[in-house]
Amino acid sequence: MFFMLLMLVVVLRRESIALVVLGILVTMFSTLVSGGSPTMIFPSAALGSLILIFLLYRYGLLALSASLFFAHLWVFYPITSDFRAWYAIDFVIAAIVCIALAAYACYASMGGQRMFSGKFLED
Repeated sequence: MFFMLLMLVVVLRRESIALVVLGILVTMFSTLVSGGSPTMIFPSAALGSLILIFLLYRYGLLALSASLFFAHLWVFYPITSDFRAWYAIDFVIAAIVCIALAAYACYASMGGQRMFSGKFLED
């Protein structure tokens, strides 16, 4: 999607027009791939593509990749509160991976500062 946006910016020469065209293309693709009634799926596909394009434009490719990773992780390893279910172990492993990645991202973003120091909430 990132390279498609770059290609559209080069071809259309305006970033705002390229974002709109990319939104239309991603919405159409999501609607067609989902199956079912297009009139029922279109609003959720449009909202999903809007969120993805916002993440890509505002926060970058790494944030988009991380959000897609977490979204697909929760789809393939469903959340359960019944730990006797056959898929509970997969859920626990996926939850540990998500928590570990989030903890590392928090640690890396702090840049060597102490997390619970008195200066955390200042400036």
